[in-house]
Amino acid sequence: MAPITLDSDAIAAFELTTDVQLFYGIIGIGEYINRLDFLDELIEGMPEDGSGEEVVRVESLREGEFAPRSGGSTPIPRLELTVRTPGMSIKKWKFHKGDDDPNPSIPHGHSDSDDRIKLDAYQGYVYKKSEQLGRVSRNSIVVLWNDKEFRKFAREAINAYIDRNGDFHFKDYRRALPKRQKR
Repeated sequence: MAPITLDSDAIAAFELTTDVQLFYGIIGIGEYINRLDFLDELIEGMPEDGSGEEVVRVESLREGEFAPRSGGSTPIPRLELTVRTPGMSIKKWKFHKGDDDPNPSIPHGHSDSDDRIKLDAYQGYVYKKSEQLGRVSRNSIVVLWNDKEFRKFAREAINAYIDRNGDFHFKDYRRALPKRQKR
């Protein structure tokens, strides 16, 4: 299968959502750099790793299918992403706009079969708690970000998270960067 490429709107959305999360301190400089490095791979159309994963299908947003965890009355919209992954039984990911958990990413998917298994929507890693179980193909992430509805959903999920957690303490990222050596 030939690698598919990100369209320009997908690139812009991926960069913007990553920049906003760094700005608000949701992700650190290390995660920021990792995401941008992976974005370069997505843009360059790097070949598949031989996993043979099928191209994914992004389903439309469905309003009101999940009740909020906090017991409120406003239903949380969801987006479903179907992924066929060799060696993993997970077939479908649910993305919740009102998810209070920022890990592993905002937004992130929850396995349809086990809510504790999560998908990083930026780099494609699959986690159960802090254990990395695997990774979906780059084509899966490209298809996800090429979908206009997903990009809109991602921006709304980040805005919702920031609105609920507005007391961020901005980090001084200059301390995390290597110091220039004097010559």
